[in-house]
Amino acid sequence: QVNATGGKPPYRWAVTSGELPTGLALAETTGVISGTPSAAGTFSFAIDVTDADLRATRKAFAIAVTPAPLSIGTATSLDALMGTTFNYLPTAAGGTPPYIWTISAGALPAGLSLNSATGALSGTPAIPGTFSFLLSVGDQSSASVSASMQIRVIDPATIPEIKKVKYKPRKKLIVIGNRVNRAATLVIDGTATQATPRDGTFKLKKVTLTQGRHEIRIVNPQNISSQAFVLNIP
Repeated sequence: QVNATGGKPPYRWAVTSGELPTGLALAETTGVISGTPSAAGTFSFAIDVTDADLRATRKAFAIAVTPAPLSIGTATSLDALMGTTFNYLPTAAGGTPPYIWTISAGALPAGLSLNSATGALSGTPAIPGTFSFLLSVGDQSSASVSASMQIRVIDPATIPEIKKVKYKPRKKLIVIGNRVNRAATLVIDGTATQATPRDGTFKLKKVTLTQGRHEIRIVNPQNISSQAFVLNIP
C-alpha cells in the first residue's frame, strides 16, 4: 500500500518510470501494489500520485524479489525391470536455475545413468537388486538439496504368473502359476492366505467367495507380485 497525505483526494496513482517486478501491478485508485512476483531481482521504479486538482508528486521505490527456496521432488522408491528400458524424471523448483544434478552418495544400478542437466535417470538395468542412493540438485547460487532414493531392479525370472484359477463354491479354490517360489504367498483381495504352494499350485479348501469381482495375486519373496487375476463370481 502506497500512501499520500495532503492535496485534495481522491488520488490517482501511476508508475511513471522503471518497472514493477514481473507479476505485480499498481492499482490506480488505491495505490495498492499486489500480485505474485514471477522473477527474482531488484526492481526500481517511480510512482506519481495526482490529486483532484491535478497537483502531482513523485517518489522512487525499489522492490527486491528473492528466489523461492530450492526444493527437490522425487519418489522414495521405484521398481525397474532388469533388461527393460527405465526412465524417471525428478523435479526441482525455486533457487536460481539452471540446476546441476549429482549422485552424492551410494550408486545407481548398473546400466542406469544420471543426466546432470535434467536430473533424468535412464538406461537399461543390468543386474537385479536393491540400490540406495542420495540424489542432489544444486543451483547457481551454490544452494543444494538432496533426497534419498531407492531403485529395486527385478529379474523377470522371479516374477510369478497366474496361469489358471478354478473355483468350486464353498469347496475349493485352485490357483496354478508359473515361476512360483516355494515361499510364495497367495493373496486374495489384498489379504494373504495361509496356503502353501506345491509345484506352483495353491489349493484352498472350504473357500467361500462372495458374489462379484475378486483380485488374486501370487507374491514371491521380496514382495515380487504377479499381475492381478480377476475372478468374477456370478
